[in-house]
Amino acid sequence: MHDSARWIDLLAALLRRNYPASLDELKQDVPGYLKTPTLVALRRTFERDKDELRRFGVPLATVEDGAGEVMGYQLKREHFYLPYLTV
Repeated sequence: MHDSARWIDLLAALLRRNYPASLDELKQDVPGYLKTPTLVALRRTFERDKDELRRFGVPLATVEDGAGEVMGYQLKREHFYLPYLTV
């Protein structure tokens, strides 16, 4: 699977939720993540994907609890939009 297809699947998985999603939840919605052979490989792939999307300007948030533990990841619809395209 190409990176761009995995990124689109990740964006779709995040945008359809109104709450933070854990990596385990995202794994079920992103076909490219199901194909990773180990948990370590999944985490590396996910971290690369997050970094790339953020470089493109996607406001992907890491949500933590009061103790600083990661609860999940979120992309709020109101913070993410595509600009109008003109020809």
